[in-house]
Amino acid sequence: MRSSSVIETKLEDFGRRLAPGTRPGVDYHVPPQGKWPVRVGQMISNAWITRTINGFLTSMGSRGAWTLFQGENSETHRCFADHITAESSTDWMDKKTGQTHRIWTPKPDHPDNHWLDATKMAALGCFELGCKLAYVEKRDTTKKKAPRVSYH
Repeated sequence: MRSSSVIETKLEDFGRRLAPGTRPGVDYHVPPQGKWPVRVGQMISNAWITRTINGFLTSMGSRGAWTLFQGENSETHRCFADHITAESSTDWMDKKTGQTHRIWTPKPDHPDNHWLDATKMAALGCFELGCKLAYVEKRDTTKKKAPRVSYH
């Protein structure tokens, strides 16, 4: 387990039934607080890396674009860029559901991806606190009641 309060999990782990009191989110959930004074959540790491990378790939000035401050030279953000691009993606299709998922794996020549992990967890934290990500599809989880009809 990592030292952060977010536990990365695999996609198949999210298919399980959630414990009572668990607060679900978009590709993450927060179980009820146990005996520890730390708030813990579980996330689908690949989904949040995809959201993080999509933020940086969105055109500057567009809704949902993530930008960095302008440095004095091109080397200002070189280390951060190396961390953000340290993983490559492949698409994988789940034969049971027919859904396609993007799987991120570290590149052999880029062993450092700590800032990618930290940025992805920061993105989840911002989303949990109410920031809206423009490129996250909206999922309606509420059950809509049929309108009440009166024949009087």
